[in-house]
Amino acid sequence: MKPEIRHYGIIRGAKRIYYNPELHTRQMQDLDGKEFEEVIKEKHVKPSTSTHGYYRGGIISSCLTTNEFAGWDKEEVNDYFCGLFLKRVVEKIFPDGKRVEVIHIGSTGDLNQREMNEFIETVVRYLAEKGIYILSPDEYNLTKYRIIKK
Repeated sequence: MKPEIRHYGIIRGAKRIYYNPELHTRQMQDLDGKEFEEVIKEKHVKPSTSTHGYYRGGIISSCLTTNEFAGWDKEEVNDYFCGLFLKRVVEKIFPDGKRVEVIHIGSTGDLNQREMNEFIETVVRYLAEKGIYILSPDEYNLTKYRIIKK
C-alpha cells in the first residue's frame, strides 16, 4: 500500500494554491489513469505552546492557589474543566430499541487554536463568576511555556 500524501495550501479566488506544487504534480502523474478521492477541509491548526502554557501554567496554576480548588492537582482541575465545557452526550439506540446516553469528554489536545481560545475564554469567564480572576497571558511569567519571538 502506498503512503497517503497530504497536500497543504491556501484557497485564493476559488483556486487551490499548493505549498508544494512539485509534490502535487508528481503525485498526480503517479495516479494517472487511476481513480482518486479528494477531501477538502480547513486545516487543523494546533494550539501554540504559548496557548497551552497560559492554560496550564497560568489558569490552572492560579486555580490551585484558591480555596475553591484546595487539595486538587493540575490534572484534576483540567479534567473538571474538560468535563464542564468539552462534554458531549450522544443518544444511541440498541437493536432492541433501548436508548442510552453515551458521554464523551473531550481533551484540550483535540482542539484547534480557535477552539482552544474559546475554551480558555469560557474557563476564565466561569472562574470570574466564582470570584477567581485570571491574569492576562502577558502578566504571567511563563517563559517555560511561551514562544519567544526575536
